[in-house]
Amino acid sequence: FCAINQSLASGKTIARKRPAQLAAVAKAAVELDGVRHMVMTTGTPQTPDRGAAILCESAAAVTAAVDLPIQAQCEPPDDDRWFSRLKHSGVASLGMHLEAVTDSVRQRIMPGKAQVPLSRYFSAFEAAVKVFGHG
Repeated sequence: FCAINQSLASGKTIARKRPAQLAAVAKAAVELDGVRHMVMTTGTPQTPDRGAAILCESAAAVTAAVDLPIQAQCEPPDDDRWFSRLKHSGVASLGMHLEAVTDSVRQRIMPGKAQVPLSRYFSAFEAAVKVFGHG
């Protein structure tokens, strides 16, 4: 699913991009290349917020530097209050991707994501739609 380990091994990326770094790159991308939207993702951190905290910090830094719609992607956080926090930090849309719904397949191909129960995905989808709207 994700090639971050290969990119890290080849020296083409760093493990964690800081909010200020993302803001600087986003500003340059808009000004120099005409970029019109940004997608930020966290991978599958083993924290209760599932990466929502760093997404909030990063989105706030980017939107303070440049007018750029941001789609954030993370696993469902344990607390639905993160959806409002994400929205208020500058996230325009949110993706919580559920690639497979069969537990045995989930365990085999995405063991990190499989730690989040399907029931949590569905309750998180419902809660997030109340904040971000449909689509």
